[in-house]
Amino acid sequence: MRAEDVFGDVGIDSQIALETLAEPDPDVILRTDGMTSGANWTEIKSELQADPVASEITAVENGRIHPSPFDSAAPS
Repeated sequence: MRAEDVFGDVGIDSQIALETLAEPDPDVILRTDGMTSGANWTEIKSELQADPVASEITAVENGRIHPSPFDSAAPS
């Protein structure tokens, strides 16, 4: 299996609307903001699971939302 960065052309400091994220319906979501100082990862996941748009995304439905350090999430 090979991972595909469906937002590889989006700038590093950009934000993506949940509706935009729902369109490719990813199996896994890596969030770099989950690694920042003071981030509450449990709260981040809970907010996505409670959101009516995000909760329909396959990765959210299956609990496959993971924190990722910035360097490993950047395209190589």
